[in-house]
Amino acid sequence: MTQKIKPGTKRWNVLRELLTRGERGLTCFDAVYVCHDYVLRSTVSELQSFYGIRIDRRTDHVPNAFDGKTTCSRYWLASDQHELAAEILGLQTAATLSE
Repeated sequence: MTQKIKPGTKRWNVLRELLTRGERGLTCFDAVYVCHDYVLRSTVSELQSFYGIRIDRRTDHVPNAFDGKTTCSRYWLASDQHELAAEILGLQTAATLSE
């Protein structure tokens, strides 16, 4: 049996967003706005360490307030991790989120 995350917690919210956003994923800026998570890097590390889920990442460049670009990481769940994420979230299947 996979350990579940309590709904409404920061970890739950971040994992749910990663699951629903697909390859678009989250940057640290998205996480602040959507999940109120100011330390996405740490939350991702906790999800991987405590729950065994693999979260992929790449370097991304996002627009900043000074007409430039800011370098950050973009995180997302590979499709082979969706069912595990749904189980950790306490959902019956990943398809539950789209209903």
